[in-house]
Amino acid sequence: MSDALFVRSGEAFEPAELAQGPWAAGFLHGGPVLGLLAHGAEAHRPGGDFVAARLTVDLHHAVPMAPLELAASVVRRSRRMGLVDVAMRADGREVARASALFLRTSDAPEQAPVAGAGPPPRGPHGLATTSVVPKGTSPGVPPGFHREVEVRWSGATGTSAAWLRMPMTLVEGAACTPFERVAALADLGNAVASMARLGDGAPHVPYINPDVSVALEREPGSEWIAFATTVLSETRGVGLVETAMWDEQGPIGRAFSARLYNPGK
Repeated sequence: MSDALFVRSGEAFEPAELAQGPWAAGFLHGGPVLGLLAHGAEAHRPGGDFVAARLTVDLHHAVPMAPLELAASVVRRSRRMGLVDVAMRADGREVARASALFLRTSDAPEQAPVAGAGPPPRGPHGLATTSVVPKGTSPGVPPGFHREVEVRWSGATGTSAAWLRMPMTLVEGAACTPFERVAALADLGNAVASMARLGDGAPHVPYINPDVSVALEREPGSEWIAFATTVLSETRGVGLVETAMWDEQGPIGRAFSARLYNPGK
C-alpha cells in the first residue's frame, strides 16, 4: 500500500484514504488539497533563486474523494517575480483555486524584524507524538489526514502551539518539496486554534476554514514545523485565525484563515 496522499493517473491525481478529512466520509481534508495545489504551482516555479513567498487558496467546495485535475496558468513571469494560478477540478467542476507568488532572492542586507514571531515553541525533540484527532478517540471521525499527521504539543495537549510533521509523501513517486509540505500543514492552523479553545475549557464549537493564505519569508528547512495561534476571534459565526510558523532553524512566516461556524446536520 502506498503511503502517498495522491497517485498520479494520466492527467489526474487519485486521492488515497490518507487524504480524507474529518467532517464526512468521501471528502478530502483541506491539507492534502492545499498540498496538491502547491504541487501544481511548483511545476511553474521560475528557475534560479526564486522562492515561494505566498500561497492563497480558496476552498469553495467540499473536495470529493475522486480523481482531481489541475489547470495551471502563469499570470506573470519576470526577472524578479512569478505568479501562478492553479484551479482544481473534480468531475469537470472547479472545487478549489490557488494563487502562488514566487520571488527572486538577492544579496540585500539582513534587517532585524520590527515585530517578529517571538521565540519558537519548545520542541519538537523530546516531546510525545500524537495526532490532531488521536486514534481511539472520537470514533465517529473517519480515518484520514487528521489522524496521520504527527503532532507534538509544545505545552499541554490542546495549547495554542504545536509542532507538526507530515510522515507521508504528497504524490506517489515524487519527492515532497518544502513548499508543498508547509502548504499541506498550514491548513491545520485552524485545528490547532480550535484545540486551544478546548484547552482553555471552552465548549466545543466546530469551525471550518474556507480559505488559507500562507506568507513565507523563507521556505522551511526541516520536516517539523511549529504552529502557534497569535490571533483567534469569532463574531456571529464568522472569525479569523492567524498562526505564526517556525521550522527548527527559526521563524518562516504566517498563515491566515477565515473561520466559519459549521454545526453539521
